Amino acid sequence: MILYHGSFLEIVKPDLTHSRPNVDFGRGFYVTPLYEQAAKWCGKFKRRGKDGIISRYEYDESQENELKTLKFDSYSEEWLDFILNCRSGKDSTDYDLVVGGVARRGKDGVISRYGYDENRGNELKTLKFDSYSEEWLDFILSCRSGKDSTDYDLVVGGVANDKVFNTVELFFDGLIDKAEAINRLRYEKPNLQICFRTEKALSLLHFEGSETL
Repeated sequence: MILYHGSFLEIVKPDLTHSRPNVDFGRGFYVTPLYEQAAKWCGKFKRRGKDGIISRYEYDESQENELKTLKFDSYSEEWLDFILNCRSGKDSTDYDLVVGGVARRGKDGVISRYGYDENRGNELKTLKFDSYSEEWLDFILSCRSGKDSTDYDLVVGGVANDKVFNTVELFFDGLIDKAEAINRLRYEKPNLQICFRTEKALSLLHFEGSETL
């Protein structure tokens, strides 16, 4: 599987040292299989006068079953709760990998491409969200609030466009309840983001090159 990372610099060897707390799926290295999404992540840097660089990676999915993985396939209540927990610093999960929808505005800059060794994916503890569900929402809430204590290597789930981002923010600010948030997110098709949360997960990601936008 080919994955992309958007930034203002090329990232040949991703690590967790420079990851930020209290974001959608908690601390980790964020990538996407969607080139267009990586390009959106580059926008913030370009607006600041910096380069936009897309790094490309190969991911070995065959070893993913060795990772503790969380995946969200839609913008669900579970997705929303997870993001809320992560953003508020309440996430205490230990996933290696988290995959799901984006719930933060895109950044522009450099797109890096990576290869992921899917044959080793069974080595990772993986969490996957197939939709923007209640579970996805709970996980994001936990990660954003700094309360996530899970030990997943990989988390897979949807990425939020501006409409999804605004709905999530209204929920986080207490302006709409969870039921209303889920109702608004129900028909949104997720743009995928993948969070590599452990060194074990990162070991399956192989840098392939980059390009400047």
